[in-house]
Amino acid sequence: GMLISATGLPVAEISIPAETFPHIVFSRVTVARAIKQLAASLERSFGHDLSRHAVWLGAAGLYWSDGAESGDVYVVQSADNLLTHSPDPAGMSHVWATLLPGLTASRMVRIRDARRGSSALVMAQSVYHELGSGGNKTMIGYGKDEGWG
Repeated sequence: GMLISATGLPVAEISIPAETFPHIVFSRVTVARAIKQLAASLERSFGHDLSRHAVWLGAAGLYWSDGAESGDVYVVQSADNLLTHSPDPAGMSHVWATLLPGLTASRMVRIRDARRGSSALVMAQSVYHELGSGGNKTMIGYGKDEGWG
């Protein structure tokens, strides 16, 4: 809790396993790096799996959990609003769709790709809205993300 509150932002939810650490000092590291170190300690020392946990800024403040921002699931599908889909099982996958106003990172998105015969429910890890003369569109990044500070 103190670690997340060190950002100065409101804390909405922290749902990580409760364990007692002897004493940890984080000196001259970013909050993101300290969180990554704490997560690694929880996994290594106590056997917890935090691979689905993320830290994100939602409407109510900062979260550190394996949940998603609440709200409707956005749907991106072929023959509707799917423009391009570049899945990358080993890294970040990207989808371009017609503009999805209101979509923010950490929301759940259903991607139905007829060309690949796939349907997946994913968490948007990055969202980029592009407004321009060539049309308005939204890029969604999902999958493996090693973008820790």
